[in-house]
Amino acid sequence: MATMNQDRVAFLTPLIRGAFGALAKVIAAMDAAEVLASLQLMASDPTEVLIWENIGRRAWDEYEAGRPLGAERVELTVAPSLSVLTIEHLLTLLETLATGDRVRLLPTSEPWRVLVRAPGLPRVTVETWPTLDLPEDLLIRIVLGANSPAERLFKPGQMEALWKQRSAQALQHWLSVNQTRPLTAHPAFAEVVEQPVLGMPGVYLIRRPPMPYSPLLPVALYQSPVAWAVFETAEELAASRAYYRQPGASFFAELPLFRNRPPCSAEPTRMADGVAVDHIRVVRTPWDGAGAISVYTMSDKTLQKRPELRQEAYRGRYLIHVADDAEQALALWRKAGLEVHQIEWPSVIH
Repeated sequence: MATMNQDRVAFLTPLIRGAFGALAKVIAAMDAAEVLASLQLMASDPTEVLIWENIGRRAWDEYEAGRPLGAERVELTVAPSLSVLTIEHLLTLLETLATGDRVRLLPTSEPWRVLVRAPGLPRVTVETWPTLDLPEDLLIRIVLGANSPAERLFKPGQMEALWKQRSAQALQHWLSVNQTRPLTAHPAFAEVVEQPVLGMPGVYLIRRPPMPYSPLLPVALYQSPVAWAVFETAEELAASRAYYRQPGASFFAELPLFRNRPPCSAEPTRMADGVAVDHIRVVRTPWDGAGAISVYTMSDKTLQKRPELRQEAYRGRYLIHVADDAEQALALWRKAGLEVHQIEWPSVIH
C-alpha cells in the first residue's frame, strides 16, 4: 500500500507542481488590492478562493492525445493565520512550491489528498477533485497553512462518494467512445515497429490510450504509456496490425478496462530452435515515461534455473521491461543477474 501511494504521488507530481506555477502567474497578473481583499476574506469565509482557469484547449483533450495530465481549474485558499501574507511573499511561496528542489510531496490515507512539505514553508494540502461540469475534468484545490476551515468542506465519505459517481460517468463515456472506433483512430495512437533481426524477435509497440484519472483506480493503470506485441513472423505482424484496426478490440467494461491482446500474444514462441537466447533487444521510443523497451530472450537453461520467470514471460520466453531510457533498461538486467550475450540496438525510431 505504501508503494502504491508513493507511486500515485509520483504520477500526480507534475500536475500539482504545474498547479502552483499556474496560480503564481495568474496572481502576479491580478489587481493587488483584489488579491489582498481575498486573502483577508479567507480568514472568515472558507469558500473564498483565488482561481486559475484553463482558457486554452481542454485539459482532457490534451491528456487524451498523449500529453501530461492537466487540470481545468485550480483554487487557492489560505488558513486564517496566513491571511496577512503580502503578495510578494505569496508569490515566492508558490514559485518555490512549483520549482523548488527541496519540496516533498507525501501521500495521505485519502488518495485524492497530498501533503506538501518544504523547509521554511507552511503546511500545504493539495486535493484533486472531479469538476461538476464534465466527468473527465479535474479541479486542484490548494490550502496553505494548517487548521484551515477549508480543509473540512466535506463530511466524511462525501468526497469518496463524489469520486465514485464521477469516475463511473467518466469511464462509461470513455468506453462508449472507444468501443466504437479502432485503436488506430484514437488521438494518442502511435506505433514503433522493429522487425526481427539476427535471430531476435520483432517488437511492435503502441502508445496506450490514457483513461480518465480517478484516485479510486489502481495507479498502475496510468503509469506506463506503452503496450507491446513481440512477433516472430511477417504474418504475426500483419495480424497484430489488423487487431489494432478492429473497433473496440482492446476495450472492456471490467478491469482491466484496456487489454492488449494481439493474436501472437496467445501463441508460444516458435523461434525456440533458431532464436538468439540470453540476448537483449532494446527499442527506443519518442514517448515520455517509456523512452526504451528492452526484450530479454530466455534460454531453456535460464528457464530451468529460474522457473519463476516463466510466469512473467511473454509467449513463454520473452521478458519485457519499460524504462525511461536505454541505459536504465539495461541496468535492470544487470541487477537481475541474468546472463547477457549480446545487445541489439535499433538505428532509428519508426
